[in-house]
Amino acid sequence: MKKLCLLILAAMCVANGFSQKKIIPLDGFWDNWYGGIMTGAIYSHSNKKAGPAIGLELGKQITPAFGMSLQGTSGFSYLNSRNAFDDINLTVNGKLNFMNLFGRYKGEPRLFEIEGMAGVGILHEFYPLFQRRDNNFLSFKGGASLNFNLGKEKRWTLSLRPAVDISVDGKNSGKMEYSPRLELLAGIVYNFKCGNDRRHHEMIEAYGQKDIDRMNTNINELRGKVNSLNDEINEKDSQNENLKTELNDCTKELNETKKKMIDTFVEPVISFRKSEAKVENIQMPNIENIVKYMEKYPKLKVKLKGYASPEGNREFNKRLAENRAKAVKKILVEKYNMDEERIEASGMGVGENFSEPEMNRAVIVTFER
Repeated sequence: MKKLCLLILAAMCVANGFSQKKIIPLDGFWDNWYGGIMTGAIYSHSNKKAGPAIGLELGKQITPAFGMSLQGTSGFSYLNSRNAFDDINLTVNGKLNFMNLFGRYKGEPRLFEIEGMAGVGILHEFYPLFQRRDNNFLSFKGGASLNFNLGKEKRWTLSLRPAVDISVDGKNSGKMEYSPRLELLAGIVYNFKCGNDRRHHEMIEAYGQKDIDRMNTNINELRGKVNSLNDEINEKDSQNENLKTELNDCTKELNETKKKMIDTFVEPVISFRKSEAKVENIQMPNIENIVKYMEKYPKLKVKLKGYASPEGNREFNKRLAENRAKAVKKILVEKYNMDEERIEASGMGVGENFSEPEMNRAVIVTFER
């Protein structure tokens, strides 16, 4: 037992020594559990007989290299017992995954893995009533587990397990008697889902205090930049609101002037928002004034000249100016049934009609005989 404990402790230390930049976080109690069912055969050396066997196992993978399990096996039909089962062997096993121990864990189980297994437990044998009473033995188990992990999630594991089981009896003869048995079991294991939504250990980056301090410094610098940018955004928003107010005031003043000078005003203006070619509802009075003028003078032709402010790409501004002119023409034709032949829409690109660049996001209307 001392040798077994020392071997397990040494394996855990070696496994931890392989973790450098990446580490495996501590699991919760309910993480990395598995359960399996197995069948195979048991050969008793003392009785020179073999028979079928079944087994159940419940275990937990504590680290990628080390695990523990509770295993129960039962053989039958190889002793003259008084019931169907000849014995029940309940052992607590320690397991070492050699692939992860010496080959480093890569973040998920490999397709094929080899485990070493050693355990201690209680063996209970059932004897015929005419022979002797049932007896309990201390048992030691050693063996291997050849595992094939299946599927993308590694939910299922096919396992082949050869093992040697030695029972110790010192009650009857006064001296220790050792009775070996050979086991060969094969079965399937189900790996339960962990708290990380996987069915195996995950690896995370490990950071030292210097790394943490450096990241905190970077975070604080970024926060300062974000705050500065937020201040700039708020200032620009305020300026934008002021420009909108000024634009609305100008539009109202223009509309009032148009109402008074509908017969002589020949250059109505339809304004647009930045990078948009959609006519807003606030501009509809301007278009209605154009419609009234066209209805009053049916022989006049209308020229719609679209403009854009200087921001942005030249080609984009050219298309935007043309789309603005077409948008006004579409409303005149489709909504107010104006003759399409009387209307000419064209894009003029970047405009310089107004001193403020924002005022040039517009369509200027002229009338010709």
